[in-house]
Amino acid sequence: MYSTKDRVLLWICLSLFPYLLSQDISSWSAEKRFRMYFATLAKISRENLPIAKNGANGWFRNKVAYSDFLQSLKKEQSGSSPTPLMEVFREFYEKFHYIGFQSFAVMNASVSSNDSIWIVWEDWIEYEAFVNRVVWAMTPILPSTVDREEWKKKRMESALASFRIIQSKKVCYSGHFINGWMLVPIGYSGKSSLSLLERHFPHSQDPFIQALKNTFTVFLEIEHHPKKHISWVTADWQLRIQILFEAWESLESYFHD
Repeated sequence: MYSTKDRVLLWICLSLFPYLLSQDISSWSAEKRFRMYFATLAKISRENLPIAKNGANGWFRNKVAYSDFLQSLKKEQSGSSPTPLMEVFREFYEKFHYIGFQSFAVMNASVSSNDSIWIVWEDWIEYEAFVNRVVWAMTPILPSTVDREEWKKKRMESALASFRIIQSKKVCYSGHFINGWMLVPIGYSGKSSLSLLERHFPHSQDPFIQALKNTFTVFLEIEHHPKKHISWVTADWQLRIQILFEAWESLESYFHD
């Protein structure tokens, strides 16, 4: 899934989390907050992969919702006026994290054997196409020192590794799952954030703004609605969100701020 170099870089990034927690996060830029939110969520998802072919992992939701680090990202310096990009981050955080992940508790649920739809099964070709979309989204901020095709290959390998683990799981008809209604405000977070970006930065050529717009565009291509007869979040949703945000995580070591 990761080369030796990637593992070293990942270890360095993860080892920095205690240091990051000790920093004055209130002084962080909105750009850094977005990057760190995406990277942290990707890590939590990878460590808590879906428990079934058709069900996301409740621990994934819980660890995102109650992460001290993620909650600290909303802290801002008192008396400071928010930048336009900080307004976008506030909007994203409010709907994605607070109204989404924090407001909908994990629940016990069940369905009949006829309702086991939206299963991560043998449709890798769909995820391959999705990874291509993610690579397109991130192209504006891909460092010149990074070979695009090699980076794309690593994104494919990482996604395929998680896909195969989920594929090896059973289909569940009852259990402790993430409430599917969580996806409604999360879906709105993408729409409203992209709308704010277009309002504040209508013709921006800034690479980060372009990549963020692209990210929310791809984000909105993911289905953010509870499935018919299925009241919980699917494994498909968790995997796609992980793939999208892992792309940001993989580039974090190249940012200097």
